[in-house]
Amino acid sequence: MHHNRPNLPVLFLTLVISAFFVGGIFSPVYAEAEKPSADESSGPAIEVKDGDGVFQLVGEMVTLRARVTRAGNPAADVAVRFWITQDPSKKSKLKKEETVPSSFIIAGVDVPAEGVREIIVTSGSDGVAEACYRLGSKAGQYIVLASVDGLVGKPAQFVLNSGKLPILIITLLGGLGMFIFGMNMMGESLQEWAGDRMRAILGFFTRNRVVGLISGIIITFVLQSSSACTVLLVGFVNSGLMTLAQTIGVILGADIGTTLTVQIIAFDVGQFALAFVFLGFVCIFFTKKPSLNYLGKVLIGFGLLFYGLKVMGGSMKPLSKYPPFIAALRNSTGNPFTGLLVSTILTAVIQSSAATIAIALGLAMQVLPDGSSLLPLPAAIPVIFGANIGTTITAWLGAIGTARDAKRVALAHSMFKIFGVILFMFLITPLANVVISLGGGINRQIANAHTIFNVAMALLFIPFTRFFGALVMKIMPEEPEKEEKFKPIYLTSDLTRTPALALEQTKKEIARLADIAVYMDENIIEAFKKKDPDFVDHLIQENKKIEILESAIRPYLAEIGGEKLSQDTIQTAVRLMNISNEYREMGKVIGQDILPLTAQFIKDNLFFSPEGWSQLQDFAAKVSRDVRDATRAFKEDNSALAEEVSQRKPTLVRLEKEYTKDHFERLRKGMAESVETSTLHMGIISGLRRVNSFATNIAYAIMGEV
Repeated sequence: MHHNRPNLPVLFLTLVISAFFVGGIFSPVYAEAEKPSADESSGPAIEVKDGDGVFQLVGEMVTLRARVTRAGNPAADVAVRFWITQDPSKKSKLKKEETVPSSFIIAGVDVPAEGVREIIVTSGSDGVAEACYRLGSKAGQYIVLASVDGLVGKPAQFVLNSGKLPILIITLLGGLGMFIFGMNMMGESLQEWAGDRMRAILGFFTRNRVVGLISGIIITFVLQSSSACTVLLVGFVNSGLMTLAQTIGVILGADIGTTLTVQIIAFDVGQFALAFVFLGFVCIFFTKKPSLNYLGKVLIGFGLLFYGLKVMGGSMKPLSKYPPFIAALRNSTGNPFTGLLVSTILTAVIQSSAATIAIALGLAMQVLPDGSSLLPLPAAIPVIFGANIGTTITAWLGAIGTARDAKRVALAHSMFKIFGVILFMFLITPLANVVISLGGGINRQIANAHTIFNVAMALLFIPFTRFFGALVMKIMPEEPEKEEKFKPIYLTSDLTRTPALALEQTKKEIARLADIAVYMDENIIEAFKKKDPDFVDHLIQENKKIEILESAIRPYLAEIGGEKLSQDTIQTAVRLMNISNEYREMGKVIGQDILPLTAQFIKDNLFFSPEGWSQLQDFAAKVSRDVRDATRAFKEDNSALAEEVSQRKPTLVRLEKEYTKDHFERLRKGMAESVETSTLHMGIISGLRRVNSFATNIAYAIMGEV
C-alpha cells in the first residue's frame, strides 16, 4: 500500500491564510468588546497630584492630594475615599511592642489609639481632594490608596517612606568614617610598601619645579591625601630637609595628586566593595610575602572606601525625597558663594577634601521625583572649590609651633587655592560646559571638574613659582632674631607617618646631642687648667641641653614605633634609642660627677702632683679620642671605625689600673699634692673610664651588637 507524504510548504501556507481570514472575521468582534460603553467613558478617574514617593520622618504629617477627573476635566464635589493599606506601625497581636499607628487627621476630632484608618473627602472646584496623614512611629514603607465610586481605572496609590533622623545621621557618619578609614588604610599601606623609597622621591624635590610637581603627585597618591602631603612638606621645611622655594612645585603636584583619589572613587563599584575586602583578607592571611600583605591591606582599604561610599549613598537616598532637606540643600548650594562657604567649613572640620567631594558625589547621584539631580553639576562645582580651600586648614594645624619657613609653606598652599578659586568662580558655567562635553554620568563629571580645576591651576601657576615665593616672603617676612629656648630642631611629629625619614631626622638630632657630649668631654682638662668657675658652670649647663634633646628623642622614637614598621626599621629605631641613652649617661657622668670635682678643685685652690697631672691629661686625651671616633662612626655609619673604638677598651682598662697603682705609690711616699687631691684624682679617673665605657657601648650599637 502506497502512502502520500504531506507537502509541508503547502500545509504551512494554508494555515497562514486560514489564520488571516479567522482574524479578519473575529477581530472586529473583539475590538468591539474592548470599547468602553458610553456610561463607562464618562465615569470618574483619579490620579495622584502630590504626596507620593516622598520621604518623611516618623510621626510627621504629610498632605496627600488626589485629582478627580471626568472625561479629562476636573470633577468637583466628588466623594473621595482615602484608606491605609500598609502600615509598619500597626499594632500586632503577635508582637508586644509600643507603637503609634499611622492615621488620618481630622480637624477638631481626637485620634483614637488605633488611628483613623479611612477618611472621605470631597473634591474641590479644581477636582483635588486632600487628606492630612500622620506617619506612624516605626520606620518603613506606608501605602495609602484613594478611590471614588464608579471609578474608571485604578485607585491613586501613595507610597511613602519613613525613617528616623538620628539613624540616618549615624548611617551617614558611619559611612563617612568607613570611607576615611579605608582611604587612610590605603595610604598607610602604600607608604609601608614605599618605605625607604620615600627618600629617593624626596631627592627629586631639589631638581626643578617640574620634577617637584611630579614628586607631589606621587607622594600625594601614596599618602592618599594632599593635606597629608602638605603637612609633610611643613615638616620637611621645619626640619631643614627642604627650602620654601622647593616646596611650591610640590604643592601644585599634590593638588593634582588628590584628583586621582577622586577619580577612583567616582567609579560606581560599591557592589564589589566586599569582594575587594575578601581578596585583601586572602592576601594577608594566606601568604607570608610582605609585598602581598601590603597589597592585601591596600585592597581592604579600597573595599572599605567604596563600601563607605555605598553606605553614605544609602543614607542620602531617603534624604533626596525629604522636602525640608531638599529645600535646605538648594538654599545652601543655590548661591555659589554659600555652597563654597559650606563646603570650606565642612572640609576644614573633617580635614579631607576627598571625603567632602565623596559626599557631593553621593548627593549628586540621587534623583529627585522630577528626574533632576539632587546636586546638579553647576551647584557641585562651588562645593569642589570649597573642598580645595578647606583642605588647607590641615597644613596650618601642622605648622603650629614650627619655624617661620614652615608656616610659609601653609601660607603658599592657601594662596594657590584661594587665587585659583577666585579665578574659577567666574568660570563656573564654561567649566560645567567643558565637563559635560566630555560625557559620563554626574559622578564622573564632578570628578572631571575637580581634575580640570587642579590641573589648570598647576599649569597656570607653575611658571610663577618664584613670584609666589617672593610674595609669601613679603607677606610673612623674617622676624628680628631673638634668643630662643634650646629645643630639638629636627624632630617633627608630622614625619612619623614616614618612618624612614623620621629616623633620619632622629639621627640628626642625636648627632646634635653627641656634639654637645664631645664638647663637654674635651673641655674637662681645660676646666682644670682655667680654674674659672663660670666656665665650669657653662659646661654643667651644657648637660641640660643633652637632657632636653634626649627627653624629646625617646618619645619621638616611641611615636615612630606606633606605626607599622619593617624589621629593619625596628632595629634602626632600637639602635638609635640605645645610642641616645648612652650619650645621656655620658653627659650625666661629666656634668654631675666629674665637673663638680673641678669646682671643688678651684674652690680649694688645689694642685695635682706633676706626675699625677700628666697621667690625668694622658688618660683624658685617650678617652676623648674614643668619644670623638665613636661619634664620627655614628654620623658616618662607619662600622670599621666603631670596631677600632671597641678594640681599644682593654688597653684603656689596663692603663687605668696602672695609673691607679702609680697614684697609690705617690700616696705611700707621702707626696703632699697627691694626698690633698687623692679623692679628686680617683674620682676623675673613675668618671673618665665610665665615659669611655659609654663611647664603647655606642660603638657596639653601631656594629649592631646591642
